[in-house]
Amino acid sequence: MTKLIGTRKWHIRLPAPAPRLRCGHDLGRRIRDAERMAGIGLADAATDAYLAIIADHPAPTPCDRILRLRTAEAARYAGDHTLAAELSAAAARGMPRDPIGRDAVIAVRAHATRAAARAALGDLDAAAAGLRQAQRITQPSRPTERYVRWIAAEVRLAGRRIRTHHEFSEELAGALTEQKLTARQSFELDRLTIALARRLAESGDQNGAELAFWVVGEELELDPSASWAEQPDGTVEVPAKHQQAWRTFTLALAGEVAAMLARDEELSADYSAAADIATELAWYLDEDLTGARMLLDRARFDLGHGRATQAAERIRRARRFADLSLHAFTDQRRQIEWVRLREQLAAAAHSASGVAEPPVTSPWPVTASEREQAEAARARAEVLFDRLAVLDPETFGPARERLAPNLDVAVTTEPEPEREQEPEAAQPAVPRVHQPDPSWMELLTAAAGDRCWTLPLALDRARELGHGHVGPEHLLLAVARDGDCAEILAGLGLAEPDLRTIVASWYDRSGTTAPDLDPHLTALAGRAATIAARLGATRVSAAHLLMAVVADERNAGAAVLRAARADLDELRVRVDATLAGPALLRRAAPLFTAGVIVHQHRLTLPAWLAIGHAIDHAAATPGRILGADDLARGADAYPSGVLIPAGSGSRGTVRISHPARVVLTGARSAADAAGEWGIDLEHLRRALRGDDPAEHAGGPSTRAACERAARRGERFVTPEDIVAAATHSGHPLMPVPVLTPAARRAHADARSRS
Repeated sequence: MTKLIGTRKWHIRLPAPAPRLRCGHDLGRRIRDAERMAGIGLADAATDAYLAIIADHPAPTPCDRILRLRTAEAARYAGDHTLAAELSAAAARGMPRDPIGRDAVIAVRAHATRAAARAALGDLDAAAAGLRQAQRITQPSRPTERYVRWIAAEVRLAGRRIRTHHEFSEELAGALTEQKLTARQSFELDRLTIALARRLAESGDQNGAELAFWVVGEELELDPSASWAEQPDGTVEVPAKHQQAWRTFTLALAGEVAAMLARDEELSADYSAAADIATELAWYLDEDLTGARMLLDRARFDLGHGRATQAAERIRRARRFADLSLHAFTDQRRQIEWVRLREQLAAAAHSASGVAEPPVTSPWPVTASEREQAEAARARAEVLFDRLAVLDPETFGPARERLAPNLDVAVTTEPEPEREQEPEAAQPAVPRVHQPDPSWMELLTAAAGDRCWTLPLALDRARELGHGHVGPEHLLLAVARDGDCAEILAGLGLAEPDLRTIVASWYDRSGTTAPDLDPHLTALAGRAATIAARLGATRVSAAHLLMAVVADERNAGAAVLRAARADLDELRVRVDATLAGPALLRRAAPLFTAGVIVHQHRLTLPAWLAIGHAIDHAAATPGRILGADDLARGADAYPSGVLIPAGSGSRGTVRISHPARVVLTGARSAADAAGEWGIDLEHLRRALRGDDPAEHAGGPSTRAACERAARRGERFVTPEDIVAAATHSGHPLMPVPVLTPAARRAHADARSRS
């Protein structure tokens, strides 16, 4: 047996799976085997193994969700994007809107995997939506963060026009820069480069495609001719740790050979030997479609140069390749590819021999022995997907319906729709040149941390508008493109194009490519970093930057919002409740006796955190007595929205002084008198001031509006909730959704009319 060993000093590492899968259902060995296959790049085998484990696994259990995620990721790498989209949707199904811990990692990877699958299927709108869902969730896993960033680059490139090598280089560099990714050789970069090189070849730029494929192969540092030795059985063995490197070599060389032959260029002796090795590797590494295509390309070239005998031998070998993975029997896109390939093989065989070929009716081989193997595999696939469809009809029912009923399945080979390209008019008249970051960019990123990816986008917005500086107004434009931030702004009628028009009208185009840094932007970045730290986030996100913008009415970003007729108080409450609320909710520890007095189940999150802050402070004092001054300190610790610094003490039981009992009871009475179900920070402040609740008496309650907001999963009440609420059934979310200023005004209007 041939022992094929590479000369490289390190091997390609595939993305680390997350979160860790611990299963106590006697399936540990099979799970480890599936993870080993996925880890060395045997994606088809890993997908089948994971599917078999799911069929034998009790559901629903926590590890069942991770199994679906693992299978989705394996199916994505195997190219079965339909199954990957279905399984990733199943992994995310039933997740809370704001998951934490391991659930957050699962949700992020599931949304990202589905985004990548939808992008590969051509549904860029669904891909963008899934990517936004993945990016808005905070999770602690750095491998998962890197996984999302590579998928974000993949989704961006899926919608770009790439027809020349210049466009290839420019778009790839732009995607890597936007996602803060390096161009260092890695599995993800190789995979992305090969996909883009194939698009170059399809567009007709064979020289550019050949160069892109060559770069991938060259960086692998493999020397196949030095390690190739012919053995009697002609088989190949590759060490497990080198298998992904040799798989990448096979894919890159196949593309390079195809580009060379498309230009009618004869392969050199070295390239011919390397292509022979790659064909054997394709058989060994389950890259059957790649191996068959490479043999077809070489057979066509041989026919064009009068070498019919060699062409016939290559066609015979190509026909032996077959994809017998079980999930492939449900992958209609792959079956179409095989049918097209076999039709091309039949046409080439007819040209070589002059003998008419029977019509192609199956994606699988037609010889008796090979057909018997394919039929046995199809029968196993039918049994497997029957069991899966019974176990989870919603997830596996569509796959079972797609399962080929027999080997002679009728597969349409209509041309696939062309990739949606940007209109020609939208392309610049001259090639864009990648512009280096200004010298002050390091200072700016240092203020927010080098893992803040939104700040460089503010520079891009300033350059697009031709402005001579980068300030908070440009940061607002960058933030407005983030999914969650855009959703909140849209709730107040604020769209990014409208904000962009306002900013564009403020300054003339300067013509500079190196804009200056507005010091106010550095201050905002530092404030956003403080907000992120208070919320326990590991990096500064667009949400933290938006909170920093709306917290200070003096910056230019807030001025843009005012120019757009936005209510900053309304926006601040919505931003804090939606973006900061989930993180702060994890700090909303029990209030013990104080919670009983104030009716804890009616507290809004700001009031809950303020009282908790007061208890933390009282617990740090020698007497551990909660006084009215502690409650005042807690209310004053609320600088803007729900951002309350951590208390100096540790949460625990404290004794409640009489003045504190009066304040807590007064806050409850103030809410009752105002007709508001939620006891908010404003009611606590009224009680501390000693306001007479009777001044606010009368009118309808807001409980129904809180219930309506809670059913929508929102953490704040809007004026629409006040108007639409008509019943008092059910029980609101705890903490109670907070009334925004506009909702409080709508409630006051309703009370005045009653």
